[in-house]
Amino acid sequence: MQTVLITGASRGIGAATAKVFAQAGYRVVINYRSDEAGACATAAQIQATGGVVSLAQADVADAAACARLLAAVGSVDVLINNAAQFDRESFVDAKLEDVQRVLNANVMGPFALSQSVARDLIGRGQAGTIIHISSVLAQHAFENRSAYIASKGALEALTRAMAIELAPHHVRVNCIAPGLIATEALLVALQDPHALAATTELIPFGRLGQPEEIAEVALFLASPAARYITGAIVPVDGGVAARESSPRA
Repeated sequence: MQTVLITGASRGIGAATAKVFAQAGYRVVINYRSDEAGACATAAQIQATGGVVSLAQADVADAAACARLLAAVGSVDVLINNAAQFDRESFVDAKLEDVQRVLNANVMGPFALSQSVARDLIGRGQAGTIIHISSVLAQHAFENRSAYIASKGALEALTRAMAIELAPHHVRVNCIAPGLIATEALLVALQDPHALAATTELIPFGRLGQPEEIAEVALFLASPAARYITGAIVPVDGGVAARESSPRA
């Protein structure tokens, strides 16, 4: 049984990914930072369907915590770097300590975890998969998210760099760039029907994406069906990136 470690898996995309991988027969390790109740609820749902799951608390923004996390988990076949920190300040008002916190969680954490997992896979002579979760905002900016956008741009660049270096070792590295996904955080922000309507108008599909739609792409990228894919940035956004990249009159 292969092991998948999913960071930030207590809710949203991470929780959906944990359930999808469990259904596919993986041993799932749910990492969470502070939402123990959410992590336990996700684990209970997996166990109720016969899945194999464990919990691992750690703040991936802390390099020492990342090391302890992997020591506790053991060997990992698939790593999904999903945990993320957000910022909501304008560029001119952003505090450097807050920017550093976002970069630590969104870039340094995935770097440290990926490096350790890659070293272990290489040492075992084992093929494996690392998947980063980015955002459509890495390519299509939005106000008051400068640190987050910068971090996701770095994560996508890191994907390509890792893919080249790890290809000889049969460790594939890919990245998913979700668009507007119906997570708890987004739905809270879109409680106003007018705000929801205005947002969905931006999406060619005319609706928000579902967390499971990201999870299923992650499962594909981890599967033998994607064995010749590495270094890819895969948008899962209902066409948002295609619309934003189209020529404008």
